[in-house]
Amino acid sequence: MNFSLRTGNIIGYLKKGEYAIKISSRFGDNFLKYIISDADGFLEIENYGGSEKEQGYEWLLIYLWKTKVRKAYRLGLPKKYQTKRQELTRLRGNLNPVHYFTTGKDIGIYDCEYREHSYNNEATRLIAATFKKIGKHEFLNDCTLMKNAFYTAIEGDKLRSAELYRTKHFTNPFYKDYNEVIDLSKLILRDQLSDFGEKSDTSAFFFDVSMLFEYFVRKLLKRAGYLLNSKFENRAEIPTGSKTYKRKLEPDILINHKDKGFVFDVKYKSFDFVYGVSREDLFQLHTYVGQYGNEIEIKACGFIYPISAKGWQEKAKDLELPFIKSKIKVLGFEIDFYVLFIVVPENQNENYHNDFKKNNDSFINAINEITN
Repeated sequence: MNFSLRTGNIIGYLKKGEYAIKISSRFGDNFLKYIISDADGFLEIENYGGSEKEQGYEWLLIYLWKTKVRKAYRLGLPKKYQTKRQELTRLRGNLNPVHYFTTGKDIGIYDCEYREHSYNNEATRLIAATFKKIGKHEFLNDCTLMKNAFYTAIEGDKLRSAELYRTKHFTNPFYKDYNEVIDLSKLILRDQLSDFGEKSDTSAFFFDVSMLFEYFVRKLLKRAGYLLNSKFENRAEIPTGSKTYKRKLEPDILINHKDKGFVFDVKYKSFDFVYGVSREDLFQLHTYVGQYGNEIEIKACGFIYPISAKGWQEKAKDLELPFIKSKIKVLGFEIDFYVLFIVVPENQNENYHNDFKKNNDSFINAINEITN
């Protein structure tokens, strides 16, 4: 019908009846699998699996669920207090005296109601039900022991779907990683995947890949030993003209290193080698540098972009390290200005995992040179 659709940084899948729209990452599915896996600290095998018959991004939700379960499982199976009632020979918890005098049972038998920690709770049953639904997917071939642990914990109990959907988040901060698993499990069990016999004629699953890429870059820097400011703590604020409202500044990367500051913004968009960084992004960076420079000496600033291996060869092959360097001036002070690149291998590359790791190491080497 001769139309175009711009989706920004959203990827995903939209289905309505017989028609579907798949919104892909420009770097391919292996890129998504790598940064999802790496962002949560799991190094997967090079053959990531994935089925050609899957039309949308059903695998992405399963893959994300698996990653979150594995992360949470490092804490062990989740435990919750459960109320139990049982006839015991020793008093435990609260005694039911009416039962004691009306049943005519032998002396020494007590009807007790008590609370104890139990692995068999609604969260465990929800995750076990999800394993049962998608347990044969090839992404879960290496999760047999974890899957069996959840099956054993629920002791054969089952709950109706409506009860599973009412599973609440953990209030105990020790088990907070399971809360994301609970949310994703409900999505999967509600058949919000297009290849699991959905009950609705319409379904959709969308994912903001720019946020994931930013999180991936922050993880790379933290593993390299850099101290990063939280985006949502100790934020700088600037007046807006309002008596009550100030606008908060949230640079993606603010590094404190040797009492110096380094400010970078992560951009998932393509870098324009002719015109460079966009006008709006440059203005934003200058604001960050000006405000945070009030508190700490800013030694360098810039932007971080992903770039395909093909694009790198065509447009930046003469660079020894993956960055372009120049200078900017703020309030009379010259500051190093960089555009850094993370080179993404081609999607069909047989050595994708190893090549991407090498490229990430090159990026960290560039950061080391800048900060030192």
